[in-house]
Amino acid sequence: MANNGIHASALSKDTLQGGVYVLQGTDAYWLKQAENLFRSLLPEDSLSLRVIEEVTDVSEIISAFGTLCFSDDRTVVLVRDDNATLDEKSHAALTAFLRTPVAPDFLVFCGVPFLTTAEIKLCNVVSCTPLDKDSCVSFCEKMANGCLDRMNARKICELSAYDMSRIGNEIRKLLAYGEGKPITENDIDLLVTENTETTVFHFSNNIVEGKLELAEKQLDKLLKRGEKPAMLLALLSSQFRKMLYCAITPLDNAEMATLLGMKDFAVEKTRRIKGYSQTKLRSCVDMLTEYEYKFKSGVLSEGTAFSAVVSKLLAKEVII
Repeated sequence: MANNGIHASALSKDTLQGGVYVLQGTDAYWLKQAENLFRSLLPEDSLSLRVIEEVTDVSEIISAFGTLCFSDDRTVVLVRDDNATLDEKSHAALTAFLRTPVAPDFLVFCGVPFLTTAEIKLCNVVSCTPLDKDSCVSFCEKMANGCLDRMNARKICELSAYDMSRIGNEIRKLLAYGEGKPITENDIDLLVTENTETTVFHFSNNIVEGKLELAEKQLDKLLKRGEKPAMLLALLSSQFRKMLYCAITPLDNAEMATLLGMKDFAVEKTRRIKGYSQTKLRSCVDMLTEYEYKFKSGVLSEGTAFSAVVSKLLAKEVII
C-alpha cells in the first residue's frame, strides 16, 4: 500500500524509493520541481526514461516496464496526459497493475485526472500545493545552502510575495553575487526587486495604518521604477476594494483568498490592519472609482488622476 503523502518540497533523490507516485495539486512551481526530480533519477538521454504524453491504451503504461535496458538498473516512466479517459476494462487493468510491486522502478502520474480515488490510494501521493509562509521561509533558507539566515529569508519571501518561482530566481541571483558568502540585508536591498503588486499592497496598508512616511517610501519605489500611473491606479483601486471586502465579508481567510485571488496570508494580514472603518474604506473606494472614471473618460490624464488620488490618500482628504 502507498503512504499518506509527502510535499514536493521534501522530495530527495537520496531518499526516494521505487514505486508508483502521483503528483497532486495546482502549484505550477512544485509540479515542475517534482517532475524534474523524478526525471533526474536517470540521464535525460537514457532509454530507461520514458515520458508518455498521450495515453491511448493502459497497455502502453504497463509495457513500458517490460523492456530491458542494460545501461540502467531501473526504469522511470512519467505519464503526463491531461486529456485521457479510460473505460472500465482499462481501469481494471490499471488497478491490477498498481497492486503489483514496481520498485525499484518508478511510475509517476504527473497530475493526470483520469485516476480514480481507489487508484490514487494505491499510489504515493506527492502534494504540489503552495507552502504556508513559515514553510516557504524554511525552504528559502534551504535553497541558499547555509548562506541565509531566517530573518533575511523571510524578507526575500515577502519581497517576492511568497512566489516560489521568484524566490528561486532571487536566491540564485544573490548566491551568484555573493560568490558563496553569507547573504546580507544590504545585498537583498540592492538586488531584490519587490513585486509591483506587493509594493502597492504595502503602500495601501501603510496608508490605512497611518504610517504615512512608510507609505511615501513605497510610493517613491514605484515612481523610481517608472511604473505606469494607469496601472498603479488600477492596482490601488483593486487593493482598497479587497480591503473593503475583507472587512465586510464573513467568509474565512481561505474562502476569501479563493474569491479575491489572493494568498491566504495576504487576507490574514489585510484583516489584521486597523485604522479605517468600513465607512472610511468605502469612501476610499468611491474616490478611487471616481478618478479611474475621470481618467478612462478622458477628463483627466492618467498622471493627473494618479497624483490626485495619492495626494488625497496621503492627506486623508477622502476620509469621512
